[in-house]
Amino acid sequence: MNVVIAASTEQCRDLLDSLLLRINCLPMPSEMYEKHGHEHPLGADFGGLTEYVPTRLDRDEALAAAEAVPQAVLEERYVWGSPDDVAETVDYYRSQGAEHVAMVNQTFLADHELTGESFALLDEVRSRF
Repeated sequence: MNVVIAASTEQCRDLLDSLLLRINCLPMPSEMYEKHGHEHPLGADFGGLTEYVPTRLDRDEALAAAEAVPQAVLEERYVWGSPDDVAETVDYYRSQGAEHVAMVNQTFLADHELTGESFALLDEVRSRF
């Protein structure tokens, strides 16, 4: 699970609106965008990671594509929120049969100053299980 975590859901929602987290959504296939009613920033028929070559975009194209990533895609791409929110998601996966969950902290991509705090919050989530 790619996790973005903060002390509150509201703070975390604000963190999702970051350039690096948006850029990490560009390799997602166009179907992920379409199900939220949006066209992929790199084209309607974009196939995802197998077609994503970042060096084919100049700086302005890359920034425009990142800016075009809708909030709904960000919210689906990451497990995000407060420790309670993240624990709820882990609990859901457990209820579906998951026995192991690997949480990859992506919070630093949104705000590097929250790196230590976010690992402490993830540890809080881990301790619940």
